[in-house]
Amino acid sequence: IDGVSTLVPIPTFAGTIPDIDITGVEDATDILQEADDAGLGGQLPLGKVRIDGTVHGRNGPGFWGYGRDIDKNAQALTQIITSGENNDLFHIHRHDTLLQGFDMWGPLARFAPGKGKAIVVGPEYVEVVDGDVSGDVFESALTTFTEAQLGHYITIVGAGVAGQSHTTVVIELLDFHSVRLLTPAPTSGTGLLANIGAVVTGVRTRDLSMFNQSVGIHWVNASNWSTGDTTVNGYNAMVVEDRVNPDKGDSSIGKNTRLQSHQTLGTNITYKSGGGLRISDAK
Repeated sequence: IDGVSTLVPIPTFAGTIPDIDITGVEDATDILQEADDAGLGGQLPLGKVRIDGTVHGRNGPGFWGYGRDIDKNAQALTQIITSGENNDLFHIHRHDTLLQGFDMWGPLARFAPGKGKAIVVGPEYVEVVDGDVSGDVFESALTTFTEAQLGHYITIVGAGVAGQSHTTVVIELLDFHSVRLLTPAPTSGTGLLANIGAVVTGVRTRDLSMFNQSVGIHWVNASNWSTGDTTVNGYNAMVVEDRVNPDKGDSSIGKNTRLQSHQTLGTNITYKSGGGLRISDAK
C-alpha cells in the first residue's frame, strides 16, 4: 500500500476459528490454544470439536458456541468431546473470561473421582525445584521459562529460599532460565503459601452442559464468578474451594442451573470457601 512502510499484522483468528475439524475426529487442542495465545477467542463452529488435551485460557476473552434451547432441553449444536480420561478440557487463568454455548462430553470412565474435569478456573502455577534469588531476579538451571509464564504465579522451592516455598508473579523474561519477579522471594519464614493472595476474578459460564466428568466446574481461588443456564452431570458436579484474600465480590449460581451427581458418594456442590455465594432458581 502506498505510503505504508511497515507491515501491519492481520489477526489470524476473527469470528469463527478456522481449520477446526467439525466431525470430532481430529484433536483441536492446539488450534484453540493458538487462538488464546494470540489473545483472541472465537466462535466454535457447528458440529463436534475434539479436545484430547487441555486448553489454557491465559490471554483471550474465551470461546462460545451455538448453544441449546433451554426450554426444549435439546443438545447444543456445538459439542466438545474428548477420548481422554484424565485431561481437564479448559483451565482458565485469565480474569473476565467467557465460556458459552456448548456441551462437553467425556467417556464414561471420566465419571469417577480423580479423573478429568470439564472446566477448572484458578491461577496458574509453575513449581520450580531449584535455583537462587538475587534481589528480584530468580535463576534456575533446570526450569525453562517462556512468555506464557509472564503475569502468572510460580512456586519457588530451592536453595535460594532456604528450603521454604513462596508464590509470586513473573513480570519479565530475562532469558530461558531466569526471570524478574514482582517481589523478591523471602529467605525465611513459615506459612508463606497460606497468604499468596492469587485470585482469578469475573469468569462467566453460560448455556453449558457437561456430561461424564469427574468435576463439572472446579473454582480454585476464584472470586466474583457467575454461572447460569448450565446443566452439570458429574461425579462431583461443582467444587468451590480455597478462595483467598482479597475477596473481589460475591459469586453467583444463576437461573436454570442444574447440578447433579448420580453416585452415592458424589456431590452436587462442594463449597469450601469463605467468600459469598448467591444462588437463585437453581436445582
